[in-house]
Amino acid sequence: SAKATILSTGQPIRLWEMAWEKVGSNSHEYDPNWDGDGAVMAWKAGAKLSLMEYSQASSGGRRYPSYGTGNANNTWFPATIVDANGKEIPWVDRDDRPITTVPERNLPVEGQKLWMPLGIGMTSPYETCGPLMVRDLRERIMSGEFKLPFYADMTQMPDYERRAIFGLMVGNEGKTAVPIYKTLKDAGFDPAEDMLMVNVLHPQYAGANEEPFWDVKLPGVNGPNMRDTAFGGYGGLVCDWDLRSSLEGLYAAGSEICGVGGASFSASTGRYAGRTAATWALSKEPAAPSEEQIAREKKRIYKYVQTETGYGWKEVQLGLCRVMQDYCGDYKNDDVLEMGLWWLDSIRHGELDKTAAANPHELGRTLGAETRLDVCEIILRHCLARKSSAKMLNFERLDYPEQSSEKFAMYLRDGEIQTEPIPEDFYAPEGTYREMYVKHACLEGSADV
Repeated sequence: SAKATILSTGQPIRLWEMAWEKVGSNSHEYDPNWDGDGAVMAWKAGAKLSLMEYSQASSGGRRYPSYGTGNANNTWFPATIVDANGKEIPWVDRDDRPITTVPERNLPVEGQKLWMPLGIGMTSPYETCGPLMVRDLRERIMSGEFKLPFYADMTQMPDYERRAIFGLMVGNEGKTAVPIYKTLKDAGFDPAEDMLMVNVLHPQYAGANEEPFWDVKLPGVNGPNMRDTAFGGYGGLVCDWDLRSSLEGLYAAGSEICGVGGASFSASTGRYAGRTAATWALSKEPAAPSEEQIAREKKRIYKYVQTETGYGWKEVQLGLCRVMQDYCGDYKNDDVLEMGLWWLDSIRHGELDKTAAANPHELGRTLGAETRLDVCEIILRHCLARKSSAKMLNFERLDYPEQSSEKFAMYLRDGEIQTEPIPEDFYAPEGTYREMYVKHACLEGSADV
């Protein structure tokens, strides 16, 4: 009966792997409750989705806890890294000139207006490339100059840098306050006296500035099919400048918007979507709930608790993960993707129909597995619709190797799947981005932003 609805349910995860019980601390930042409900609700309502074919390489449940191992990347920038013999890894600027002091690691080169202090210089454009560890580190590891494992050694760093890294940054980044900062402190870790070991990675990754040190993307360990949808601009609802979807009254915020993700987007778009949705709601009357739809949903949900014996939710979840590993991996073609859809349908009308939930917890997980089945189908449909490869989307088609950046939207109309192109000027059809921002996003009196 709502006048306006805002979807902010986050991105679906664990579509390619579910490994809750494989490791003791199986976490990145991702919430196991991220089933993809928002995308599925929007899809069934007929809203336009886009970029659902995008995914990224991932180590899945084999990750280390984020920011919980020694590194010089992101939140740990610019920590000193030493090898097993205590030999310090050199730092350089974007022109490979040696950086000899810790304070210099925080400085741009002369004349540089904007730079990225993330320790990922190898993937940054030259104009914004910041300080980084030497680019040939992996080769120097292989030659024996530096010996694994590495350690983050902040003992010789200025005290203000130590406290900025371990306390200000590690302690306030995502969920680091308790699982990382408090756990290490309670265990006796003192960055003024102790070193924290870096993950023991293959030199290909241990020496790569662009790779997060907490990840474990090792060739031959995860195989070619470990994928993930969290962060990195995954798909979602197509929205306009008011963050309204293609359906009147349906808005999106955070990672539910296609192509965005992360805390900064969520913080800004939540307030923004709330403001625009509230303005819309003021001019509308409440809608009448659909009793037929409510009855249908109750039947769908409670059938699992009315089944006394049958499959468990984990069997459904692991089954759909295997389908995605086999039929929606790194390299795709029409036949493989079509076979994936066939398998998902087989699970839906086979194992899922015979799944039993003995308690509320099992019911919740079963509904999550059902939602993920829907998400996987939507992803495979988008993969089939993209008749090209797209490097920016980590998307490779064996039958369509040509690269294309074309974007399209997909949606349901009267039970039929429709696709339509999204023009390059979708967000600025009437002028520049600045003009569109002033027209739609600025509050009254702030048009001179």
